[in-house]
Amino acid sequence: MPDEFDAAISHHNLEHCNHPMETLDAICSRLKKGGMLYLAFPSERSVTFPSRKGTLNFYDDGTHIYLPDFKAVMKRLIRTNGMSVDFVAESYRPFLPSLIGMFQKHIIKDRATYYIWCYYGFVTIITAHKK
Repeated sequence: MPDEFDAAISHHNLEHCNHPMETLDAICSRLKKGGMLYLAFPSERSVTFPSRKGTLNFYDDGTHIYLPDFKAVMKRLIRTNGMSVDFVAESYRPFLPSLIGMFQKHIIKDRATYYIWCYYGFVTIITAHKK
C-alpha cells in the first residue's frame, strides 16, 4: 500500500524491532506526499539514566533490542526516504512536566512516571512530512 496514508505514528516501536531501519523505511514508503510522521523512541542518553520500574534506563525494559541512533535515523528519514523534518527533540524535556519530574524523582523513588521521563529527557521525538 505505497503512498496511501496521510499520517503515521511510531511511538516507542523502533527499539523493539529486529530490523528498525527497514521498519522506518516501510512506514515512510506508505505515506502520501505531504503525509506526516510522528516518531518517538528512547534517547541515546537513556543508557546513562538510573534504573527504575517503568523504564527510565533503556536497559530496564527487557524487550528493548535496538537503541536507535539519532543521527542514523535522521539520515535515513532525510536522505533515504525524502522526508522533511519539522520538529526535533533529541532528548525531549518540556518545561512544566520536567519541573514536576524534578520534584517527583525525590518522592517516587521506585518507578518512572511521565514527569520523571520528562525531567531526564528519556524520549527523542521527531516529526516530519513527506516531500
